[in-house]
Amino acid sequence: MHIQALFSRQAFGTYIRRLIVRFPIILAITVITTVCFIRTALSNGENYRLVFAAALAFPWTIFAALLAERFEWRRLYSLFVQLGTALLAVSYYFLFPSDVTVATPIAFIRWGILVVIGCIAFLSLPYDFKDAQRLWYSGAKVIRSALIALIFGIGLALGLMLATFAVSYLFGILNHHEDTILTYVNSIVFGIFTTWLFLAQLPSPKNTTPVGLGKIPQLFLEYIWLPVVAVFLAILYVYFGKILVTWHWPEGGVANWVLGFLSLGFLAYLISYTTDTYSPRAKLRYFNTFFLTGLPMLGILFLAIGLRIQQYGITEKRYLVVAGGILLLILSCYYRFSKTKKIQFIPYLVALFLLVASVGPFNMFSVSLASQTHQLQHLLEKNQMLQNGKIVSMKNETQLPPEDVERITSIVRYLVDFKGLNRIQPWFAAPIEIATSGYETERNILKSLGFTTNGYVLDTTQFSFANYPRNRIPQTIDVRNYDYVIEAVRMLKGNQPEDVSAGDFGNFRFSLNQPATITMLRNGVFLGSIDLAPLIRSLRTTYGTKSAKQYLRDDELTQVIQTNKGSLQFIITDISGDVQENGTVSIWDISFTILGSR
Repeated sequence: MHIQALFSRQAFGTYIRRLIVRFPIILAITVITTVCFIRTALSNGENYRLVFAAALAFPWTIFAALLAERFEWRRLYSLFVQLGTALLAVSYYFLFPSDVTVATPIAFIRWGILVVIGCIAFLSLPYDFKDAQRLWYSGAKVIRSALIALIFGIGLALGLMLATFAVSYLFGILNHHEDTILTYVNSIVFGIFTTWLFLAQLPSPKNTTPVGLGKIPQLFLEYIWLPVVAVFLAILYVYFGKILVTWHWPEGGVANWVLGFLSLGFLAYLISYTTDTYSPRAKLRYFNTFFLTGLPMLGILFLAIGLRIQQYGITEKRYLVVAGGILLLILSCYYRFSKTKKIQFIPYLVALFLLVASVGPFNMFSVSLASQTHQLQHLLEKNQMLQNGKIVSMKNETQLPPEDVERITSIVRYLVDFKGLNRIQPWFAAPIEIATSGYETERNILKSLGFTTNGYVLDTTQFSFANYPRNRIPQTIDVRNYDYVIEAVRMLKGNQPEDVSAGDFGNFRFSLNQPATITMLRNGVFLGSIDLAPLIRSLRTTYGTKSAKQYLRDDELTQVIQTNKGSLQFIITDISGDVQENGTVSIWDISFTILGSR
C-alpha cells in the first residue's frame, strides 16, 4: 500500500475493500480485542490475558492468510484455515491464570517463543523461500511496513494526546475525563489503525518486487555497524589474550557479550545480503573472516557458561545461552565453509531451536528444574539436612556457610516461582504448605528446613495490607454526603509532605509524621490528623503477623475522621511497615483516598 493512498478517498476505499478480502479474520480479531480491551480498562478489570492471546493470534493468522494466497486456496477453505488458526491461538487465553500474580514465568516465556516462531513463519514460508533474493525482498518489505505503521501510529497517538490535553486546559470541558479519552484513543490507534495500516502494506506472496534498504541505511551499515562489529571482535581477542597470559578463567557474563556480538554480526550479514555495501568480493572477504574468527570466541562462550553451570546449575537463561552458542556455531561453520550460503537457513534453524527449547522433551524448563533440584539435593546432603531421602531439620542455620544459605534460599525461590515443588515433595514427611503468595510458600519451606532467616530476617514484625484485588471486581464507594474526592495519594517514610490540589475545594498538604500519624492541612490551615497505629494493631490481631501482603475489604481499611470542616472518609488502598518490640507502629509506605466536605 502506498501511504499517499491515505489522502485519496477513492484509493483509500479500494485498499480497505482489498484489506477486508485478504484478512477478514485478523481484522475481526483486532476490532473485538480493541473493544474488549477498552471495556476492561475502563472498568479496572484484568485484560492482560486478552492482549497476550490476541498478540499470539496475530502472526499465526497472517501466516495462514498469506499461505492461502500463495497456494490459491478456495475462498471458503481459506477462511476456514484462518479461523481455525485464530481459534487455536486465542485458546492460549485459557492457559493463563486469571490472576497475573500466580502466573508462572513458563507461560509467558512459551508465549513469547510462539510469537517469535509465528513471525518467522509469516516472514518466510508463504513467500518464495527457495529464492534467497526474493525471500530477502519480502522480509525487507514486511519489516519496512511494520516500521511505517508504528511511526504513523505513534505520531497519531501523540498528536491526539496533545490535542486532548490542549482542549482540557484551554476550555475546561473534559471534566477530568482525560484518562478515559486517552484509553479510547490509544486503543483504537494501536489496536485498529496501526495494525490495519501494517496489513494493508503486506506484500502478496504472488508479487514480490525488489526493494532496497535505501542509501542512509546502507551508509549506516557500511560506516558504523560493520566497523563496530570489527572493533568488538578486536576487544574480545584482546580479552582472549588476557586469559591466555593470566590463565584466569572467563567470567560468566562474558558469554552474553560474545553471544550479543556474534548475533549483531549475523544480523549485519542478513541485512547486507542483497545490498550494494562494499564490492561483492570485499563483502565476501569481510564475512568469511568474521565467521572464521568468531569460532574461537564461541570457545570462550562455552567455557564461561560451562563454569557458571558447574557452579550454579542450569537455568532457563543459561540454557538459552548454550543453545544460542550451538546455533551460532552451526551457522558460522555453514556460512564459512559452505558454497551455497543461503539465508533461508537462518530463520528456519532459529525457529527449530526455539521450538525444541520450549516444548521438546529436553525443553529449557524441565532441564532447568531437574538441574536446580539436583543442586539443592547436593547442598542439603552436604550439610546433612537430607539423609536417606528425607529432610532433617537443622537446629541452627548459623552453622551453615553463608554462601550455602544463600544458594538454598535462591533455589527454593526458583522452585516456587516455576512450580517445581513436586520434585522435592518426597523429601518432606508432610505435604508442603502452599500459601497464597510465593513469598509465603518460600518461607514455609525454609521453616521446614529449620531456617529462621532466608537472607533477610524472617521476623513477624512487618505488615502489608491492601484492599485489592478481590476477584477483579471493581469496588464502589458511596460518595453521598461528600463534596470532593482526592485519589491515589502516596507517601513514603522520610519523604517530603505531599501537596495535592482539589480544584475549587482548595490545596491540601499531607504529612506522614512518625511513627504512624497522617497530618492534613487545607489551604495552609490545620484540618485534622489520624493515628493509624490502633488500626494496624487491630488488623494484626485479626489476621496474624504474616509479612506477605494480605488483601482486605474496603471497610476494614476505612477510617472516618472528624475535622473542623466536618467528617473525612480516609480509605487506605495500600499500607506497609513494621511494629517494633515496644509495640510502636512505623509506616514505610501508604496510599490512600480521601472523601471530604466543604
